[in-house]
Amino acid sequence: MEKRVLVTVVISVAILFGWTFIQQRYFPPPPPTESPAAPTAPATPAASNEGAKPAGATPSKPAGERVPEKRATIERPGQYRAVFSSVGASPVEFTLLDPQYRRVVDGKETQIEMVPPQGALPFRVEVHGSGDEVELPADASWTVVRQSDEELVYAADAGALHVEKRWTIPRQGYALGLEVSVENRGPRPVNERLAVTAVGYQDPTVKPGGLLSFGRRYNLTEGLCDVGGKLKHEGLEASEKKPLAETGEVRWIGTGEQFFVSAVAFAPDGNRSCEVSGDALGRITSRALFEQRTIAPGTRVVEPMAAFIGPKLLHQLDAVKVGGVDARLGDAVNYTLEFVARPMFLVLKAIHVVVRNWGVAIIVITILMKLVLLYPTQKSMKSMKEMAKLKPKLDAIKERYPDDKQRQNLETMALYKQHGINPLGGCLPMLIQMPIYIAFYSMLGNAVELYRASFVWPITDLTAPAPGLAVVTGALMFLQQRSSPTARDPQQRTMMYMMPVMFTVFTLMLPSGLTLYILVNTLLTMLHQWWMNRADPKPANRGPQKSGAPKPARA
Repeated sequence: MEKRVLVTVVISVAILFGWTFIQQRYFPPPPPTESPAAPTAPATPAASNEGAKPAGATPSKPAGERVPEKRATIERPGQYRAVFSSVGASPVEFTLLDPQYRRVVDGKETQIEMVPPQGALPFRVEVHGSGDEVELPADASWTVVRQSDEELVYAADAGALHVEKRWTIPRQGYALGLEVSVENRGPRPVNERLAVTAVGYQDPTVKPGGLLSFGRRYNLTEGLCDVGGKLKHEGLEASEKKPLAETGEVRWIGTGEQFFVSAVAFAPDGNRSCEVSGDALGRITSRALFEQRTIAPGTRVVEPMAAFIGPKLLHQLDAVKVGGVDARLGDAVNYTLEFVARPMFLVLKAIHVVVRNWGVAIIVITILMKLVLLYPTQKSMKSMKEMAKLKPKLDAIKERYPDDKQRQNLETMALYKQHGINPLGGCLPMLIQMPIYIAFYSMLGNAVELYRASFVWPITDLTAPAPGLAVVTGALMFLQQRSSPTARDPQQRTMMYMMPVMFTVFTLMLPSGLTLYILVNTLLTMLHQWWMNRADPKPANRGPQKSGAPKPARA
């Protein structure tokens, strides 16, 4: 394959990777100093039963009648602190306590707050029934039925319907149990329809087209909807102009960014619809609407669900089940070529268990990948070396037939055949490796384990750009170009200088974990080239060759 074709392939892949990871560089903006617009009743201590009603107590007040707000604080040390409100029976605060999940604002570390700052309630439940009297709005006032450190039960009445919302809070993990039951306490059948909502936030001043900034993180939250095993994504700007609407087997909805997600999953039965919409305040709302059903008098319908709010830890997302069935929340991790990326991530985690440093783990797995791909890499480099040796003869063919492209091609192929060279021998092994590299890039770019993980000073966050590392990587690429076995014409020499500059700019916008991989891979490739050049047999020095016809013997 000609050098210009190879260069085109490399540049195209670089542009593809660059755009992909530029789009992925987003984090939520710092929350405002004031708390969201919400009622200001004092928070109820965790596990306190003050004001709670025992199970089987008298029915709660109708949804339209406001009752004093009650709050309950649930804390899981080292994980999160959640504050639930009886207004909407939802969390109004969900603060991550793990020191790893913090952000730096104005030089100070702040904890990450998962609830949007605009006062919208996540995991809201609405009930819409036949007649205006059967309506339970999202911000309805609920009555506390039962409260402990591991369970919260709220209740509200909407006409003849009695609705209960039950939260189960495990001791470990970011998954929460959620169950909604609807009971008809009236004398006639009631038609009702359930809706559940997840809410996220994105700074509306940040536009996807304006992300070319070095070192700064952006929040690009998306609305998510899993329909029939296919995850639908919709950003703020697009969903504000035209909301997403899908119908089918909606398994879960949510909002998420690169490393964090809020989602609610449902049992895999029935037909549902989902909507994703945005507004001018930056709120992104994902809403699941259940099919309408008829509830007979004296009967009760229970909807099992599961909520997840926190970092995209793959093992915890995969463990979420609803009704004993996998909720498929692992799809929230945006892998490319997932069937390759997932095993690579498991290997990376296993290496980290031994070396206890994510940067060192990236170096080790890069070396392992290089060893696994050694044979196709060797074939590719050997083919390129052989083609480089034919460069003078190929140039001679072009000079001999300057206006006959067909004759040039025939002579070129004959020359390749004469020397036993496959013209695809240099590129085909590289193309075979490309899916592995793409999956590896995707895996590193979506691993929340690397978030604020230190390597060596000054690289204290493997998900943030590292300009110094990018410059070193560019310099190594320049040296690699110079050591390439290909004979270069002036145009190729110009490209030799351009490509390292392009890759340096590219890596200035990449997470340092990915840049570290590129640097190590480049260094290993240089060593491989040096070894091949050293092993290349040198022509024997036979001294000056005599030319011309033999001299006649003396008489």
